[in-house]
Amino acid sequence: MRFALDSNVILYAEGLNDDRRRDLAHRLIRAIGPGNLVIPLQALGETVARLMKGTRTSKAEAVMQVAPWIHSLKTQDTNRAVFADAGELISKHQLQFWDAVILAAASAGGASILLSEDMHDGFRWRGTVVVNPFAPEPPPIIQMLLDNDNS
Repeated sequence: MRFALDSNVILYAEGLNDDRRRDLAHRLIRAIGPGNLVIPLQALGETVARLMKGTRTSKAEAVMQVAPWIHSLKTQDTNRAVFADAGELISKHQLQFWDAVILAAASAGGASILLSEDMHDGFRWRGTVVVNPFAPEPPPIIQMLLDNDNS
């Protein structure tokens, strides 16, 4: 099973927000494993923008901070097909534009689950389901991953 990460999960893993979310993001990423992760490049772009805007991170530092994500994991770019699919998500399902791009890229990258705190938990589209890993009551797939994390 392949998973994709929204920018909020990446940002939490990078230490933004609180320790609970950071630790949970790390545990999930470790439990999923690099071979089962795909990162929409849009999510990394949003991560860089947020690091520059919300912290005292310089542009160069923000880009360097996301470099390991790009070099160690499979990424999915925003190509013409992803852009067209995002348009469908916007017009038929009223998603926000950048959320639609991330979901379309996750689907194009073969992810069956997109971990996101920002999108509608449980939304299904073309074989990809949005799961909020930070929900007060962990969804079954999240609990399974946490149970299998041997850290």
